[in-house]
Amino acid sequence: MSAAKGGSSSAKYSWEGNKSKDNKGLINCNYRRTNDDRVNYYTVSIKTYQPNGFGLYNICGNVAEMLQDKNIIKGGSWLDSIENLSIDAQKTYDGMAMTSVGFRYFIEVVEK
Repeated sequence: MSAAKGGSSSAKYSWEGNKSKDNKGLINCNYRRTNDDRVNYYTVSIKTYQPNGFGLYNICGNVAEMLQDKNIIKGGSWLDSIENLSIDAQKTYDGMAMTSVGFRYFIEVVEK
């Protein structure tokens, strides 16, 4: 969860603030928007939206991420509304292949 919050202990989403758009009116992530002709009904390229404070992209939206805990996903996807994209929100997952669910590789680099 710390990585998702990008260094902010009080973050609701992976971006700064609690709104789906930034100060310039640009959308912060790929999610289901209503009454918007530009809705993406698919995943988008990794760098389509801005990274969080740790340089991680698409923590919220685009594809919900499977957790180590069986049958739990977090982060929401392009199919979810903004309310389901908060870092603390989670859903159950039946394990079946879905275009809206994936996983994130994580490696620790140890330098000597």
